[in-house]
Amino acid sequence: MKRTYLFLLGLMLALALAGCSTSKTGQFHRPDPTNTLPPSEAPSAAITQPTETEAMESITPAPADESNNPVVKSTKEQIFSYLSELFNEAYSPYYDGLHYEMTGYEETTDGNSTTSTFLWTMYFLGKGADVGTDEGVEQQVNVKLQATATADGDGVLDLETISVLMDDSAKGTANYSLPVEELFPA
Repeated sequence: MKRTYLFLLGLMLALALAGCSTSKTGQFHRPDPTNTLPPSEAPSAAITQPTETEAMESITPAPADESNNPVVKSTKEQIFSYLSELFNEAYSPYYDGLHYEMTGYEETTDGNSTTSTFLWTMYFLGKGADVGTDEGVEQQVNVKLQATATADGDGVLDLETISVLMDDSAKGTANYSLPVEELFPA
């Protein structure tokens, strides 16, 4: 009987670790899922947290096109970058391996105001604080969000006007009423 339990325990451990790899630190992690943005559009914050130098480079203006006007990112890319920075600032003290995914993106525009809804997924490596076996295991949090902002004539979002709300309905019609900051640790 004891051998059967040990065998089953070993089998469950092997199945749980299948598809995981170890990093140089010995922590287990699953490979990053594919980002929904094509690699040519994906902001660097979607893959890793930027170094100080990279963060400074991200502040520099976008390259100019043939008319010498800066190339403007799509609304989706601008919102993705904004939320990635916001979530990195809130969660980087608590989690490693932060990266994000935006799926089901829908956008409506009314004049210079843009409203978009999407599923935001935050991936992170567990630190084993609650459950010791979660240490180094990639976990995720999903939340349905609605972002509203105004844009200038060139399509650049005014981040001073952006409002990001969570859907707080358990099921049924979406109810975007809670500020995304409600998700963040105090």
